[in-house]
Amino acid sequence: MGNDRATPRYILTIDGGGIRGLIPALILANLEERVGRPLHRCFDLIAGTSTGGIIAAGLTAPSQRDPKTAACTARDLADMYRNDGKRIFPHVLGLSQRLPGFPYSARPLEEILAKRIGTTATTRDALTNIVIPAYDLLGREAVFMAGGPAYNAAIGDPQRDFPLYIAARATSAAPTFFPPAAIAATAAVGATKAQPALLLVDGGVFANDPTIAAITEAPKLGWNIGDLEILSLSTGSSNRPFKSAGHWSIFGWVNPFRRVPIVSILMQAGSSTISYQAERLVGAAHYDRADITLSPNGGGLDDAGPEHLAELTTLADDWIVGHPEVLDRWAAKLSAKR
Repeated sequence: MGNDRATPRYILTIDGGGIRGLIPALILANLEERVGRPLHRCFDLIAGTSTGGIIAAGLTAPSQRDPKTAACTARDLADMYRNDGKRIFPHVLGLSQRLPGFPYSARPLEEILAKRIGTTATTRDALTNIVIPAYDLLGREAVFMAGGPAYNAAIGDPQRDFPLYIAARATSAAPTFFPPAAIAATAAVGATKAQPALLLVDGGVFANDPTIAAITEAPKLGWNIGDLEILSLSTGSSNRPFKSAGHWSIFGWVNPFRRVPIVSILMQAGSSTISYQAERLVGAAHYDRADITLSPNGGGLDDAGPEHLAELTTLADDWIVGHPEVLDRWAAKLSAKR
Protein backbone atom coordinates (compact mmCIF):
# COMPACT_ATOMS: atom_id res chain seq x y z
CA MET A 1 0.00 0.00 0.00
CA GLY A 2 1.49 3.29 -1.09
CA ASN A 3 1.96 6.28 1.20
CA ASP A 4 2.01 9.01 -1.46
CA ARG A 5 -1.31 10.87 -1.27
CA ALA A 6 -0.37 13.56 -3.77
CA THR A 7 -3.32 12.44 -5.90
CA PRO A 8 -6.14 11.61 -3.49
CA ARG A 9 -9.05 9.66 -4.95
CA TYR A 10 -12.35 10.48 -3.31
CA ILE A 11 -14.82 7.62 -3.08
CA LEU A 12 -18.44 7.67 -1.92
CA THR A 13 -20.15 4.40 -0.97
CA ILE A 14 -23.82 3.95 -0.06
CA ASP A 15 -25.40 0.91 1.58
CA GLY A 16 -28.62 -0.84 0.70
CA GLY A 17 -31.71 -0.52 2.88
CA GLY A 18 -34.94 0.06 0.96
CA ILE A 19 -36.90 3.15 1.98
CA ARG A 20 -34.12 3.92 4.47
CA GLY A 21 -32.17 5.29 1.51
CA LEU A 22 -33.77 8.56 2.60
CA ILE A 23 -31.09 8.80 5.32
CA PRO A 24 -28.00 8.90 3.04
CA ALA A 25 -29.91 11.00 0.49
CA LEU A 26 -30.48 13.70 3.12
CA ILE A 27 -26.88 13.54 4.35
CA LEU A 28 -25.66 13.91 0.76
CA ALA A 29 -28.05 16.80 0.14
CA ASN A 30 -26.46 18.60 3.10
CA LEU A 31 -22.96 17.83 1.82
CA GLU A 32 -23.87 18.96 -1.71
CA GLU A 33 -25.11 22.28 -0.32
CA ARG A 34 -21.91 22.75 1.71
CA VAL A 35 -19.70 22.07 -1.30
CA GLY A 36 -21.80 24.14 -3.68
CA ARG A 37 -21.49 21.89 -6.70
CA PRO A 38 -22.88 18.54 -7.87
CA LEU A 39 -21.45 15.44 -6.29
CA HIS A 40 -20.44 13.82 -9.59
CA ARG A 41 -17.86 16.61 -9.87
CA CYS A 42 -16.60 15.93 -6.35
CA PHE A 43 -16.14 12.16 -6.11
CA ASP A 44 -13.84 10.10 -8.31
CA LEU A 45 -16.00 7.03 -7.80
CA ILE A 46 -19.49 6.44 -6.40
CA ALA A 47 -20.50 2.91 -5.41
CA GLY A 48 -23.97 1.93 -4.27
CA THR A 49 -25.80 -1.28 -3.46
CA SER A 50 -29.58 -1.71 -3.67
CA THR A 51 -31.19 1.59 -2.62
CA GLY A 52 -27.63 2.97 -2.55
CA GLY A 53 -27.30 1.90 -6.19
CA ILE A 54 -30.40 3.94 -7.02
CA ILE A 55 -28.78 6.97 -5.40
CA ALA A 56 -25.47 6.33 -7.21
CA ALA A 57 -27.22 6.02 -10.58
CA GLY A 58 -29.28 9.16 -10.01
CA LEU A 59 -26.24 11.23 -9.04
CA THR A 60 -24.17 10.12 -12.05
CA ALA A 61 -26.64 9.63 -14.93
CA PRO A 62 -26.47 12.47 -17.46
CA SER A 63 -29.68 14.45 -17.60
CA GLN A 64 -31.73 13.94 -20.75
CA ARG A 65 -32.12 17.73 -20.92
CA ASP A 66 -28.42 18.57 -20.48
CA PRO A 67 -25.87 15.72 -20.67
CA LYS A 68 -23.33 17.76 -18.70
CA THR A 69 -25.55 17.81 -15.62
CA ALA A 70 -26.75 14.90 -13.50
CA ALA A 71 -30.26 13.54 -13.74
CA CYS A 72 -30.75 14.04 -9.98
CA THR A 73 -29.40 16.07 -7.14
CA ALA A 74 -29.25 14.47 -3.73
CA ARG A 75 -32.26 16.60 -2.75
CA ASP A 76 -34.17 15.22 -5.76
CA LEU A 77 -33.47 11.69 -4.54
CA ALA A 78 -34.64 12.51 -1.03
CA ASP A 79 -37.86 13.79 -2.59
CA MET A 80 -38.14 10.51 -4.52
CA TYR A 81 -38.21 8.50 -1.30
CA ARG A 82 -40.77 10.84 0.23
CA ASN A 83 -43.05 11.22 -2.77
CA ASP A 84 -42.65 7.93 -4.66
CA GLY A 85 -42.01 5.51 -1.80
CA LYS A 86 -45.69 4.73 -1.36
CA ARG A 87 -45.93 3.70 -5.03
CA ILE A 88 -42.89 1.43 -4.75
CA PHE A 89 -44.12 -0.12 -1.49
CA PRO A 90 -47.93 0.22 -1.57
CA HIS A 91 -49.70 -0.12 1.78
CA VAL A 92 -53.31 0.38 2.85
CA LEU A 93 -54.03 1.29 6.48
CA GLY A 94 -50.47 0.34 7.30
CA LEU A 95 -50.76 -3.13 5.76
CA SER A 96 -48.65 -4.20 2.79
CA GLN A 97 -50.53 -4.66 -0.50
CA ARG A 98 -48.82 -7.96 -1.26
CA LEU A 99 -49.42 -11.48 -0.14
CA PRO A 100 -47.05 -12.51 2.67
CA GLY A 101 -43.89 -13.99 1.21
CA PHE A 102 -44.55 -12.74 -2.33
CA PRO A 103 -42.75 -9.81 -3.96
CA TYR A 104 -44.13 -6.40 -4.82
CA SER A 105 -44.74 -5.66 -8.46
CA ALA A 106 -41.58 -4.13 -9.93
CA ARG A 107 -43.49 -2.05 -12.47
CA PRO A 108 -43.93 1.10 -10.30
CA LEU A 109 -40.25 1.01 -9.33
CA GLU A 110 -39.21 0.62 -12.97
CA GLU A 111 -41.43 3.53 -14.04
CA ILE A 112 -40.06 5.76 -11.30
CA LEU A 113 -36.44 4.91 -12.14
CA ALA A 114 -37.05 5.50 -15.85
CA LYS A 115 -38.54 8.91 -15.08
CA ARG A 116 -35.95 9.99 -12.53
CA ILE A 117 -32.79 8.55 -14.14
CA GLY A 118 -33.85 8.39 -17.77
CA THR A 119 -33.75 5.46 -20.16
CA THR A 120 -30.86 6.37 -22.45
CA ALA A 121 -27.83 6.80 -20.16
CA THR A 122 -25.67 3.73 -19.55
CA THR A 123 -22.94 2.85 -17.11
CA ARG A 124 -20.43 3.91 -19.79
CA ASP A 125 -22.02 7.38 -19.85
CA ALA A 126 -21.82 7.96 -16.09
CA LEU A 127 -20.55 11.46 -15.27
CA THR A 128 -18.10 10.02 -12.76
CA ASN A 129 -16.95 6.46 -12.19
CA ILE A 130 -19.61 4.17 -10.77
CA VAL A 131 -19.84 0.65 -9.34
CA ILE A 132 -23.19 -1.04 -8.67
CA PRO A 133 -23.13 -4.66 -7.40
CA ALA A 134 -25.75 -7.32 -8.13
CA TYR A 135 -25.82 -11.12 -8.05
CA ASP A 136 -26.56 -13.30 -11.08
CA LEU A 137 -28.78 -16.30 -10.34
CA LEU A 138 -27.95 -17.94 -13.69
CA GLY A 139 -24.17 -17.73 -13.60
CA ARG A 140 -24.15 -17.89 -9.78
CA GLU A 141 -21.65 -15.07 -9.49
CA ALA A 142 -21.31 -11.46 -8.44
CA VAL A 143 -21.80 -8.84 -11.15
CA PHE A 144 -20.28 -5.38 -10.85
CA MET A 145 -22.04 -2.93 -13.15
CA ALA A 146 -19.31 -0.36 -13.62
CA GLY A 147 -18.41 2.47 -15.94
CA GLY A 148 -17.46 6.10 -16.27
CA PRO A 149 -14.57 8.22 -17.54
CA ALA A 150 -11.66 6.31 -15.95
CA TYR A 151 -13.09 2.94 -16.99
CA ASN A 152 -13.48 4.13 -20.56
CA ALA A 153 -9.86 5.30 -20.63
CA ALA A 154 -8.10 2.63 -18.58
CA ILE A 155 -9.58 -0.76 -19.33
CA GLY A 156 -8.69 -2.53 -22.55
CA ASP A 157 -11.45 -5.15 -22.38
CA PRO A 158 -14.58 -3.00 -21.98
CA GLN A 159 -17.01 -3.43 -19.14
CA ARG A 160 -20.45 -4.72 -20.06
CA ASP A 161 -22.68 -1.72 -20.60
CA PHE A 162 -25.96 -1.45 -18.66
CA PRO A 163 -28.65 1.22 -18.86
CA LEU A 164 -28.31 3.02 -15.55
CA TYR A 165 -31.99 2.74 -14.69
CA ILE A 166 -31.79 -1.02 -15.31
CA ALA A 167 -28.68 -1.26 -13.13
CA ALA A 168 -30.59 0.54 -10.37
CA ARG A 169 -33.53 -1.83 -10.78
CA ALA A 170 -31.29 -4.92 -10.71
CA THR A 171 -29.25 -3.98 -7.64
CA SER A 172 -32.44 -3.22 -5.69
CA ALA A 173 -34.21 -6.52 -6.49
CA ALA A 174 -34.15 -7.63 -2.85
CA PRO A 175 -35.23 -11.27 -2.44
CA THR A 176 -38.83 -11.56 -1.17
CA PHE A 177 -39.40 -7.84 -1.92
CA PHE A 178 -39.00 -7.66 -5.73
CA PRO A 179 -38.61 -10.22 -8.51
CA PRO A 180 -35.16 -10.54 -10.11
CA ALA A 181 -34.25 -8.30 -13.04
CA ALA A 182 -33.83 -10.23 -16.30
CA ILE A 183 -31.09 -8.94 -18.62
CA ALA A 184 -31.12 -10.35 -22.14
CA ALA A 185 -28.05 -11.82 -23.81
CA THR A 186 -26.36 -9.36 -26.16
CA ALA A 187 -23.77 -9.47 -28.90
CA ALA A 188 -20.27 -8.40 -27.94
CA VAL A 189 -19.55 -4.70 -28.41
CA GLY A 190 -15.79 -4.29 -28.35
CA ALA A 191 -15.53 -7.09 -25.78
CA THR A 192 -13.71 -10.37 -26.22
CA LYS A 193 -16.80 -12.59 -25.90
CA ALA A 194 -20.56 -12.51 -26.17
CA GLN A 195 -22.46 -11.24 -23.16
CA PRO A 196 -24.73 -13.85 -21.54
CA ALA A 197 -28.23 -13.46 -20.22
CA LEU A 198 -28.38 -12.46 -16.55
CA LEU A 199 -31.00 -12.82 -13.83
CA LEU A 200 -29.96 -10.29 -11.22
CA VAL A 201 -30.92 -9.81 -7.59
CA ASP A 202 -29.95 -7.31 -4.95
CA GLY A 203 -26.21 -6.85 -4.46
CA GLY A 204 -26.94 -6.82 -0.75
CA VAL A 205 -26.85 -10.62 -0.73
CA PHE A 206 -23.05 -10.31 -0.71
CA ALA A 207 -22.11 -6.61 -0.49
CA ASN A 208 -24.75 -4.52 1.22
CA ASP A 209 -21.94 -2.08 1.92
CA PRO A 210 -20.13 -1.73 -1.44
CA THR A 211 -16.93 -0.24 -0.02
CA ILE A 212 -14.73 -3.31 -0.57
CA ALA A 213 -16.08 -3.54 -4.12
CA ALA A 214 -15.02 0.07 -4.65
CA ILE A 215 -11.56 -0.49 -3.16
CA THR A 216 -10.91 -3.51 -5.38
CA GLU A 217 -11.88 -1.52 -8.46
CA ALA A 218 -9.22 1.13 -7.76
CA PRO A 219 -6.24 -0.80 -9.23
CA LYS A 220 -8.21 -1.34 -12.47
CA LEU A 221 -8.30 2.42 -12.83
CA GLY A 222 -4.61 2.87 -12.09
CA TRP A 223 -5.19 4.19 -8.57
CA ASN A 224 -3.11 3.31 -5.52
CA ILE A 225 -5.07 2.03 -2.55
CA GLY A 226 -2.93 4.32 -0.44
CA ASP A 227 -4.47 7.32 -2.24
CA LEU A 228 -8.08 6.49 -1.39
CA GLU A 229 -10.28 8.72 0.76
CA ILE A 230 -13.63 7.08 1.50
CA LEU A 231 -16.94 8.42 2.77
CA SER A 232 -19.27 5.51 3.53
CA LEU A 233 -22.95 6.05 4.30
CA SER A 234 -25.15 3.45 5.95
CA THR A 235 -28.94 3.36 5.91
CA GLY A 236 -29.03 2.56 9.61
CA SER A 237 -28.47 -0.57 11.66
CA SER A 238 -30.76 -2.31 14.12
CA ASN A 239 -29.92 -3.55 17.61
CA ARG A 240 -33.20 -5.46 17.84
CA PRO A 241 -32.46 -8.99 19.12
CA PHE A 242 -34.03 -12.13 17.65
CA LYS A 243 -34.55 -13.93 20.96
CA SER A 244 -36.83 -16.64 19.56
CA ALA A 245 -34.56 -17.63 16.65
CA GLY A 246 -33.52 -20.89 18.30
CA HIS A 247 -37.02 -22.23 17.71
CA TRP A 248 -37.59 -20.98 14.14
CA SER A 249 -38.33 -23.24 11.20
CA ILE A 250 -37.34 -22.11 7.70
CA PHE A 251 -40.53 -20.05 7.66
CA GLY A 252 -39.41 -18.18 10.74
CA TRP A 253 -36.33 -16.96 8.92
CA VAL A 254 -38.34 -15.60 5.99
CA ASN A 255 -41.42 -14.51 7.94
CA PRO A 256 -42.51 -11.11 6.58
CA PHE A 257 -44.26 -10.34 9.86
CA ARG A 258 -40.80 -10.44 11.48
CA ARG A 259 -39.48 -8.30 8.61
CA VAL A 260 -37.77 -11.26 6.91
CA PRO A 261 -35.00 -11.81 9.50
CA ILE A 262 -32.60 -13.57 7.12
CA VAL A 263 -32.50 -10.49 4.85
CA SER A 264 -31.95 -8.15 7.79
CA ILE A 265 -29.20 -10.34 9.23
CA LEU A 266 -27.36 -10.77 5.94
CA MET A 267 -27.48 -7.04 5.21
CA GLN A 268 -26.33 -5.90 8.63
CA ALA A 269 -23.68 -8.58 9.11
CA GLY A 270 -22.18 -7.85 5.70
CA SER A 271 -22.14 -4.10 6.23
CA SER A 272 -20.51 -4.25 9.66
CA THR A 273 -17.83 -6.68 8.47
CA ILE A 274 -17.04 -4.67 5.34
CA SER A 275 -16.83 -1.47 7.36
CA TYR A 276 -14.18 -3.04 9.60
CA GLN A 277 -12.24 -4.36 6.60
CA ALA A 278 -12.36 -1.06 4.75
CA GLU A 279 -11.05 0.92 7.70
CA ARG A 280 -8.17 -1.53 8.08
CA LEU A 281 -7.32 -1.34 4.38
CA VAL A 282 -7.23 2.43 3.90
CA GLY A 283 -6.60 3.57 7.48
CA ALA A 284 -8.91 5.24 9.96
CA ALA A 285 -7.66 8.71 9.01
CA HIS A 286 -8.88 8.24 5.45
CA TYR A 287 -12.20 6.52 6.11
CA ASP A 288 -15.40 8.01 7.50
CA ARG A 289 -18.49 5.93 8.13
CA ALA A 290 -21.91 7.41 8.87
CA ASP A 291 -23.58 4.64 10.86
CA ILE A 292 -26.91 5.26 12.51
CA THR A 293 -28.80 3.18 15.07
CA LEU A 294 -32.42 2.62 14.13
CA SER A 295 -35.31 2.63 16.55
CA PRO A 296 -36.09 -0.91 17.79
CA ASN A 297 -39.75 -0.39 16.87
CA GLY A 298 -39.15 1.54 13.66
CA GLY A 299 -40.57 0.66 10.29
CA GLY A 300 -39.28 -1.96 7.90
CA LEU A 301 -37.43 -1.63 4.61
CA ASP A 302 -40.76 -1.23 2.83
CA ASP A 303 -42.51 1.15 5.23
CA ALA A 304 -43.04 4.38 3.29
CA GLY A 305 -45.67 5.68 5.69
CA PRO A 306 -45.45 9.31 6.86
CA GLU A 307 -44.48 8.41 10.42
CA HIS A 308 -41.56 6.25 9.31
CA LEU A 309 -40.38 8.83 6.77
CA ALA A 310 -40.48 11.47 9.51
CA GLU A 311 -38.46 9.18 11.79
CA LEU A 312 -35.84 8.59 9.07
CA THR A 313 -35.63 12.34 8.45
CA THR A 314 -35.02 12.93 12.15
CA LEU A 315 -32.29 10.27 12.22
CA ALA A 316 -30.54 11.92 9.26
CA ASP A 317 -30.89 15.40 10.75
CA ASP A 318 -29.57 14.21 14.10
CA TRP A 319 -26.51 12.68 12.45
CA ILE A 320 -25.87 15.87 10.46
CA VAL A 321 -26.13 18.04 13.59
CA GLY A 322 -24.02 15.61 15.62
CA HIS A 323 -21.18 15.25 13.09
CA PRO A 324 -20.42 18.71 11.67
CA GLU A 325 -16.68 17.98 11.75
CA VAL A 326 -17.09 15.07 9.30
CA LEU A 327 -19.20 17.09 6.89
CA ASP A 328 -16.96 20.16 7.17
CA ARG A 329 -13.86 18.06 6.54
CA TRP A 330 -15.37 16.43 3.47
CA ALA A 331 -16.74 19.72 2.18
CA ALA A 332 -13.26 21.25 2.43
CA LYS A 333 -11.63 18.31 0.62
CA LEU A 334 -14.20 18.18 -2.13
CA SER A 335 -14.28 21.95 -2.62
CA ALA A 336 -10.53 21.91 -3.27
CA LYS A 337 -10.80 19.12 -5.85
CA ARG A 338 -10.16 20.16 -9.44
